[in-house]
Amino acid sequence: MLLIFGTRALGVIDFWFMASGKRIHKTVHHYLFTEVGGKLAPQVTEVDDVAWFPIDEIVSKLAYPDERKLIAKSGPLVP
Repeated sequence: MLLIFGTRALGVIDFWFMASGKRIHKTVHHYLFTEVGGKLAPQVTEVDDVAWFPIDEIVSKLAYPDERKLIAKSGPLVP
């Protein structure tokens, strides 16, 4: 279990995708927080890997334009 402190909501991204021939709707809520203990581990489904990285590298780590846009409008990334 991961222990966190100082949660701040950054925004929500809502999208559709296809999986196994079905149209799937997904809503992803993004948060900024500080880890204070516990173990970082990927979710059993949907996630291949998880990792910590410096906050100033966030834009280069994001895979989708909507995520980069959300971060750009989030203001200072300080929990």
